[in-house]
Amino acid sequence: MVERRVGLNGISYYGINQWHVASLEPPHLAAMCIWEGAADWYRDMTHHGGILCTFWENWYDMQVKTVQYAPANAAKEAACMASWCADRISCPTPSLRKIAAISATRFCAHPLDDAYHRARSPIWPKVKVPFLSAANWGGQPLHPRGNFEGFFPRRVQEKMA
Repeated sequence: MVERRVGLNGISYYGINQWHVASLEPPHLAAMCIWEGAADWYRDMTHHGGILCTFWENWYDMQVKTVQYAPANAAKEAACMASWCADRISCPTPSLRKIAAISATRFCAHPLDDAYHRARSPIWPKVKVPFLSAANWGGQPLHPRGNFEGFFPRRVQEKMA
């Protein structure tokens, strides 16, 4: 039998998810390359310095809602690919609101770091896979802190920045 080894690579949203995947300790995960991957749901993503951040609500409205389950007439055609870049399945607006993954209302209901936020953050002691952490000092506050926090306290022997 062939042993399967899997590596993960990604920036931003994909980097964020790598921390979570590593928390699950999948046996075939061999390494990760995390570029700009926030980590702490409260500090990095929803409450910078304890102040509510509206980044996710804006991102969700502009980047997700416009292409996920959009009404058929709102689906956009990608000119460079001559194909649809949005699901053409119609979903009524009230249903969309109900299934929305990210909502400022939810963030406001949890102004302090609590179980809601911790459930959306990686379990650091379980992140043991080797990784390369790449971050920069610019951009939004959510990117650098996640990579730095993910890098420094880890017990991983093989890590590079």
